Amino acid sequence: MNTETAQRALPSTRFAPYLSRSTAPTVLSLWLDRQRQRVHLSRQDAHLLDDIAVSRTEAVREARRWN
Repeated sequence: MNTETAQRALPSTRFAPYLSRSTAPTVLSLWLDRQRQRVHLSRQDAHLLDDIAVSRTEAVREARRWN
């Protein structure tokens, strides 16, 4: 089996050639962390949202963005 055949056999090279097997877990953990932050934002008190100039509607919309 040559290198070209081996690369075609790996699913990660077909769908995301810029991701190696070692970076895929990192990308997943970053995505999950951002999702947690969005949910946390939607659960903040009104006065905290006012401090960062975000309405309740905007916070909830952002939390649902990737669900």
